[in-house]
Amino acid sequence: MLFNSYIFLFIFLPITLLGYHLIGKRGNSRAVIFWLVFASLFFFAWSSPYYLILISASILFNYAFGLILARPIKHRKLVMASGVAVNILLLGYFKYTNFFIDNINALFHTSIHLDTIVLPLAISFFTLQQITYLVDIYRGERPEHGFWEYCLFVTFFPKLLSGPIVRMKEMMPQIGKQFTPRITSQAIAVGLTILFLGLFKKAVIADQIGAFVAPVFDAAAQGSGINFFNSWSGALAYTFQLYFDFSAYSDIAIGLGLIFGIRLPLNFYSPYKAKSIIDFWRRWHMTLSSFIRDYIYIPLGGNRHGFLRQVIYLLVAMTIAGLWHGAGWTFVIWGSLHGFYLAVNHGWRQLKRVLGMEREEKRGSWWGGALSTLITFIAITLAWVFFRADSLNAAIEMLKGMFGVYGFHLPVTYFAPLGAAGHFLSQIGVNFDLLYPLPGFAPLAIFWILVSLFICWFLPNVQEYMKRD
Repeated sequence: MLFNSYIFLFIFLPITLLGYHLIGKRGNSRAVIFWLVFASLFFFAWSSPYYLILISASILFNYAFGLILARPIKHRKLVMASGVAVNILLLGYFKYTNFFIDNINALFHTSIHLDTIVLPLAISFFTLQQITYLVDIYRGERPEHGFWEYCLFVTFFPKLLSGPIVRMKEMMPQIGKQFTPRITSQAIAVGLTILFLGLFKKAVIADQIGAFVAPVFDAAAQGSGINFFNSWSGALAYTFQLYFDFSAYSDIAIGLGLIFGIRLPLNFYSPYKAKSIIDFWRRWHMTLSSFIRDYIYIPLGGNRHGFLRQVIYLLVAMTIAGLWHGAGWTFVIWGSLHGFYLAVNHGWRQLKRVLGMEREEKRGSWWGGALSTLITFIAITLAWVFFRADSLNAAIEMLKGMFGVYGFHLPVTYFAPLGAAGHFLSQIGVNFDLLYPLPGFAPLAIFWILVSLFICWFLPNVQEYMKRD
């Protein structure tokens, strides 16, 4: 059940909201929590009722381990590590078993067969969330809550599809004993506004520009020799499709949460305005970034053991982040590439600190900031190629096109309308020799890319519009 589907918008959501209102009028917060858990499990089971067993077992296991960790027992670290390991193994079985078998077969020329394991809805998100629960209890954080509050913490449907990855301290205080289930006109107004803005981004922008992505990447996968203009337009179209997809789902989650009186953490904040890769990861999938930092990077050692080890820890943490996104070498390379970007960014900061350039940067001109944003954006776009490509060969073909290996070609029909610009382009090596239109470089594709660029770089985001505090 997708957030932009008719059954969600016109059946599931109204019924859930009506039940929330009717039960909430009686002032029974426990009954409201039970109702939201029931609705969330129904939402989860819509894809496959079979996976209700999985999420129920996962909830029971982690809640029980949490109770054990909350006591002053011996070997608490071992208990915590065991609980985390079980969660990782569960995720690994469903998400990476087929990937592992395929690589074993390719490496050792074996023919091990395993039926495709279907990935359960939201397993990547609820697994990480429950890992944070166990680790946070081990660290001494335990906001007051019971079993049903924990169930809602894990299953709350607005965050199931694309996050955010919510921590115990961010949600438990909202749904504890002080939880007052009621629908207010302000919550409805703000929540619905953010919800509909998210739906607009998804249906009107992301889906429209997404139509120009597949033809380009499919052609690259077939080794068709995608030229400079077509490869860049396809890569940019995907860069913006992904932006508005994730921005939309982040807005929808926050809007739905507000409607039900629960404030979910911000997960997306104009990431393409970032002036560095470090800044990008403070704006893109913010809850995943904080998870990587607090539960992987810092426990590994962070920046406490010198720059060389910091680089290693960044590469390890971001490679894991890439693998979390998907079971494939393209995702591994995407994560490793961002680890490399971050290492370069941190190295550059250290160099400026040594050279005394920090103050100069703070007084920097607007064009310096604009150049930093442009360089960061190009680096991000190049990395997204691996994220989208079906294989390493397809990604390499795309990058070869983007670096001009297959030339600079445009349809002959573009020459006359461009006028003087067409003559200039032909003089610097652009060939107007194609007899057919490029799948990703159609006028409509260029229009959507320019509109998307304008929105991402020059317009305020939804939170800035709504003055969300």
